[in-house]
Amino acid sequence: MIAIYLWILLFVFVGADQPISCQKCRNQRVHNMKGADCYDLGLREIPQCLNPNIEVLDLSYNRIRKVKETDIERYSSLKYLYLTDNTITEIEEKALLKLTSLELLHLSYNPLLAIPKTIFQLPSLKKLYISEHQDVDVAYDIEKGKPILSPLMMLEIAFNDMRELPNLGELPTLIFYNISGNKDVLMKTSHFAGLCMLKQIDMTKFTGRFVSDCDCSNIQRWLQARKVEIIGEFICQINDCAYEIPESDLEMFAICLESNKVKSLHSTLLYIVLPACLIATIILCILLFMCWRKTNSRYHRTSVQIHANRPLFK
Repeated sequence: MIAIYLWILLFVFVGADQPISCQKCRNQRVHNMKGADCYDLGLREIPQCLNPNIEVLDLSYNRIRKVKETDIERYSSLKYLYLTDNTITEIEEKALLKLTSLELLHLSYNPLLAIPKTIFQLPSLKKLYISEHQDVDVAYDIEKGKPILSPLMMLEIAFNDMRELPNLGELPTLIFYNISGNKDVLMKTSHFAGLCMLKQIDMTKFTGRFVSDCDCSNIQRWLQARKVEIIGEFICQINDCAYEIPESDLEMFAICLESNKVKSLHSTLLYIVLPACLIATIILCILLFMCWRKTNSRYHRTSVQIHANRPLFK
């Protein structure tokens, strides 16, 4: 009977201190990664009692209003972070800085007042979703984060009511670019000059405006010449313009290509040359060990033979 009372007291005083959010979140594996599913639980803040080694954290469809540095530093192993459709108005500048392994960040459908420029410096970030933000100038905040050091392969900035596309600068890693749903957005070839490896651009329900009537045709032909697939419609009213691209845009494109060559070379060194050198070193060590062993064995046999031929008595 006493044991039962002790268990009740333990639950009341210890179990009651366990946040309800941690009891609701479900631990599960996502693509062989440790994950926590806290989807649509009515949370007002990021739980601090989850496994600190989780790699996937889904906090979508909650009521989180602010992301502080202390909220996320516990989960430094995160690779995928979903914060979609909360009520987040502020993300502290250093809140995500320690997430050096983060590959995907989903911030869409939040009333953000500013996008931290440190997001664009995350060393592993490949996919970034920042759509449906009506209270922030997304293009301005992206340009404020330049130079973009993150190896972004996919960027989604759809339905943001932008006045002008952001100038992303030199970004040779970007392959997919989603600008769909934005209306009457100023476009120039300079907005694409640094995207030398771009393969697809989503322009569904997108309308652009241009400095001159021929800019539309020039952008269209620029994308076609580089075999960029356009999703949606991109129709120009005038198509008989001379194809004229500013020299500065051509220079930026050339710089982007050169930068991509350097990065490809680094990747080759990292994934081919270095492993080959390591294997060669291991083989050399094995050969040296075998030579040493053979020499040592020969020396041992010679010593034994000399010892055997030595007279026992002088």
